[in-house]
Amino acid sequence: MKNKTKLEKLRLLKEKKLTKQQIYSFKKLLNNQRFEKDPEVNKLTDHVKEKLELGVCKEYLITKEQTKQGIDWLKNFCFKKNGTLRKNVNNYFSDFEIDVIRNFSKFRFVGFHVDRSREHFGILTYIPVWRTYSKDGDYFDYYCEDRGTPVVLL
Repeated sequence: MKNKTKLEKLRLLKEKKLTKQQIYSFKKLLNNQRFEKDPEVNKLTDHVKEKLELGVCKEYLITKEQTKQGIDWLKNFCFKKNGTLRKNVNNYFSDFEIDVIRNFSKFRFVGFHVDRSREHFGILTYIPVWRTYSKDGDYFDYYCEDRGTPVVLL
């Protein structure tokens, strides 16, 4: 990895706001570590992993475009065009989360969830976790599985 790219990644960790592209560049770095032979890249990846681990990671602001895309996706997942709940939405969200979505105020990126479902093959998958806030300050964290299904973290 070029020193310029490495320094760029380290600089991004100090930012207050991350773009979708930046978040996904970290995801790509973490998910490709098992294929990496360069010890410098592995050292950087370990540092990124340490800073962006869920529960340790600070909240990062995200762009207005990401916020709009996120709430549009959640509302479309939960509600029909006439505002009524979609069938089976309670399989994914409790009344609390549905209320937060209804009274949405902001999103934050809060780190990566480690999907260990394929760990026995030596594969760990890192998935971005989003915090959704209501106007009252209530929030919940979630990520999306490969199939586009939301998973709420407790």
